Amino acid sequence: MARAKSYQKKRKAKNRRFLLSIFLILILSTIAYVFLNNMMNAEINTLNSEINSTKKKLDAVNEEITSLESDYEIRNTDQFKEKIAKERLGMVKGKKPILDEEEKDNKEDKEKTEELDQETNNDSNE
Repeated sequence: MARAKSYQKKRKAKNRRFLLSIFLILILSTIAYVFLNNMMNAEINTLNSEINSTKKKLDAVNEEITSLESDYEIRNTDQFKEKIAKERLGMVKGKKPILDEEEKDNKEDKEKTEELDQETNNDSNE
């Protein structure tokens, strides 16, 4: 009987250790699952944002393709020539071109030098 009691005490201690180790493994597994799940969610969100930005770029490229196709279709018309003149050269049909400040200064300087040249030519002729 004494043997049975000592066996039961040892068995209880082994059972407690076993259950405690199972419980610790379960807790560690849960913590690892939560941590890895959060990491995956963060990566998924990053990939979704990249997908959205790539879709926006794709839409912009598709719009540019559509614009180029329409330009190609009307490439030999006056409307296309006017469009190119307006976009690339800054020209507007029926209006004076708008000069930059630097161009205005250069133009004014040229006019002043021409006036001075004319005055000196007139003075020397008289």
